[in-house]
Amino acid sequence: MTRMSTLYSRLSYGSGTGLMGLGASARAYAASTTESVWLLADKMAGLTLGDWAIIVGMVCTMGTFAVNWYYRRKEYQLRETGGA
Repeated sequence: MTRMSTLYSRLSYGSGTGLMGLGASARAYAASTTESVWLLADKMAGLTLGDWAIIVGMVCTMGTFAVNWYYRRKEYQLRETGGA
């Protein structure tokens, strides 16, 4: 906790006032962010190896699709311009 309090003091210059200038304090922002991060970490900790395999497979499939689309588009553009 001392590390976080040091971060707060450095970010808000010891005043605890808002970082964004919209009335939200650094502590309130960090509290809501911390809660969502812990919820995400809790969900990730509950995934089995099979679940991770499915997630990695989906990410790799989308990556392959994106790379293929990019290079096919480039190839089409080169053919359209005459290869120059």
